[in-house]
Amino acid sequence: MKPSTKMLSYKNLLIVLFIILLAVFVLAAEPDFNPISSFSLDEDFGTFTMNLSENITDDVDPQAGLTFNWTLNDSSVFSLDIINTTGIATFTSLTNSFGSVLVSISVVDTGGLSNSTEFTLTVNSACTYSGSGDWNFNNDNCVVTSPIIGDGVSNLNIINSQITLLNDVSRFRIIHVSNSTVTCLGGCWKLN
Repeated sequence: MKPSTKMLSYKNLLIVLFIILLAVFVLAAEPDFNPISSFSLDEDFGTFTMNLSENITDDVDPQAGLTFNWTLNDSSVFSLDIINTTGIATFTSLTNSFGSVLVSISVVDTGGLSNSTEFTLTVNSACTYSGSGDWNFNNDNCVVTSPIIGDGVSNLNIINSQITLLNDVSRFRIIHVSNSTVTCLGGCWKLN
């Protein structure tokens, strides 16, 4: 028995539709957004730029066809602006602000498909200091950039902190360190 022409036409139509749907599915993949590692900057860093297009590929849309959306879980430390046509992200520090902020960025292509990445940007406290006397750090993560004023030696008490001493470090005397990391660029005195 010979199959009818109508039967072949429906089969052919179904095959063509299947191929079209398969092609649309293959072509309509979401953008690939490689992860961004967490990083840190120092307080009052000014501006920092990142080219997000280096982390994104999309099989269908050019960079200019992608749209970025972002959220910060704390907007009191820095602001973020992303230019859609270039993928340039600009982080701008807020004066005298520091802390860790979770940054979520998503990219959306013209077909509405999206992908996202999250990372933490930590802004380290500059630990500015003026005057003389003891410094006490407790649960701090900072870089000490200001020199000691006066002729005396300042004692450092450091607990649960990560401290980097940059300027005039010969005049810091570390008298107590507990559960902490202290980096001295130039030299420090440690008394037990």
